[in-house]
Amino acid sequence: MAIMVYVTANGAAQSYIPDYSSITRAQSDGVLASNVVLAENGFAATVITPLSPTNVWDPTTLTTKTVPAPHVFAWLRSPQFVGRFTHPEWRVISGSTGSDDYANHFLAALNSSTETDLNDATVQDFVGTYAVSKGWLTQARATAILDTTGLV
Repeated sequence: MAIMVYVTANGAAQSYIPDYSSITRAQSDGVLASNVVLAENGFAATVITPLSPTNVWDPTTLTTKTVPAPHVFAWLRSPQFVGRFTHPEWRVISGSTGSDDYANHFLAALNSSTETDLNDATVQDFVGTYAVSKGWLTQARATAILDTTGLV
């Protein structure tokens, strides 16, 4: 647990005290001012779950809330990304553009970029789901192509 000291007027976070599950204990350890001193200065304190990239302070509810994990980029130069496909796989995918709007759009975007984010939702969907559903890739190959080991 942790303690959040906040501005009583608007709930804005003022100070974060990790590793304390009791306001009384933090005060007796001299880490936190008394409730009277806090109130006299327009502050209050509350016990919260520890903050993290997915657990953030919410000044509206005066507690924490869960948020989606931040996007982690996994950049790969586009020619290296294309090089992850075997020649037969790439030939099938690039040959489908005449009749497949999604493949056409994906390849046009890839051709106009210098880098590809393997964690991008469109890249994940096209390689990991769409190309597999079309039979252009096996799931194992899609997983290997999208592998971010060493990139993030």
